[in-house]
Amino acid sequence: MKTKVYIKDHLGSNRVVVNSIGTINQHNIYYTLGGTTALSSGQEYQQYKYTDKEYDPMHGLNQYDFSARQYDPAIGRFTSIDPLAEKYYHLTPYSYCGGDPVNKVDPDGRHIEVQSVSDYQYKIVGGSANKDMNVYVDYGTKNQRSIGTMLTKYSFMDDKGKAIIGAIIDMSDRSGSNFLNGFIHDTPELLYYMFNATEWEIYDFKRTSGKYIPEEQRTEQSEEYLYRGMTIPLDGKRYIASARDIGNFAAGYIAGINDIAWGVSRIAFDVLETWQHIIKWEIGIYSEKYPTTYAQKMGYNYGQKTETAIAIKKMKYIYYQYNIQH
Repeated sequence: MKTKVYIKDHLGSNRVVVNSIGTINQHNIYYTLGGTTALSSGQEYQQYKYTDKEYDPMHGLNQYDFSARQYDPAIGRFTSIDPLAEKYYHLTPYSYCGGDPVNKVDPDGRHIEVQSVSDYQYKIVGGSANKDMNVYVDYGTKNQRSIGTMLTKYSFMDDKGKAIIGAIIDMSDRSGSNFLNGFIHDTPELLYYMFNATEWEIYDFKRTSGKYIPEEQRTEQSEEYLYRGMTIPLDGKRYIASARDIGNFAAGYIAGINDIAWGVSRIAFDVLETWQHIIKWEIGIYSEKYPTTYAQKMGYNYGQKTETAIAIKKMKYIYYQYNIQH
C-alpha cells in the first residue's frame, strides 16, 4: 500500500505530495485563481489540487470539479449558474467565492434539513450548500443530529438546485432496496431495459416503484412523491436515496455492466431525455441535470466493478490485440 502525505496551504490546496520516505512526487505552485504554473512538477501523480478539488483535464477543458459545479481556473468563474443565486443577487451567479479567492474557498456538497413526522418518517423542510451530504433533523438547534447520508449531493434537489420541500423520507421503506437488489442480481438485457425504462414503464422507479401500472391507473404525481426518500445499502454502507435516485442508479448500472463508455452513455441518456420531451410536443434539445447524472454515475461505477463488465473489457482487449497483429 502506497502512502501519500499531503502538505496544504491556508485554502486547503495541496501544495506538496510526498511518499513515506519523504520523496516529493508532486509540487503545485498556483496562480491566484487556481491554475498551476509551469514551475509545478509531477502533475500527473494525482489530481486533487486547488482547495483539494479534483482537477479534470479531459478534452482540454482543464476544470475543477466542485461537486455542485465545475470551476474554470483560467477565468476564475464557475461554468454554470449558482443554484442559490437568488440569495446573493448582488453577485454574478458565476462568481467564485465572492471574488476573493485569496482568502476564501467555495464549499462543496449539499445538506438537507428535515423534521420528524412519525417514528420513521421525516419531511424535508430545507437545504443549502454545505460541506457534507448529511440529512439533519432539528438543523441549527442544540438537538441537531444526522439521520444518515444522501446517495448523492443532489438526491433531494430539483434541476435548479433547490430542496424539494415537503418530500417525505421514510426510513422503513425498503422498496428501493428490494428493487436494486433484484435489478443487480437479475440484470435485464440492455435492449429489454431500454424499452422498459421510459415514463411509466417498470424501470421508471420514481413513478412505478418497479411495478407494472395499468394505463388507466396512471395519474399525475407530485414532485414531492417523485422525490420520496428511502434507505438503500451499497458496499456495506446505508444511504438515503430519493426514488428518482433509484431509477437513475439503475440506468447507470446497466451502462456500466455492459461496459459502454461513460461519454457514450451520457449521449444516449440525453437523446432519450430529448425524445421523451418530443413525444409530448416539447420540441428542443434536452440534457439531464445533476440530480440525474450524479446518481447515474454512481450506478455506472458500481456496474463497472462487476465480473461481467471486467470480462467484457478483457474480450475487447483480446479483440483489439488480435486486430493489430493481423
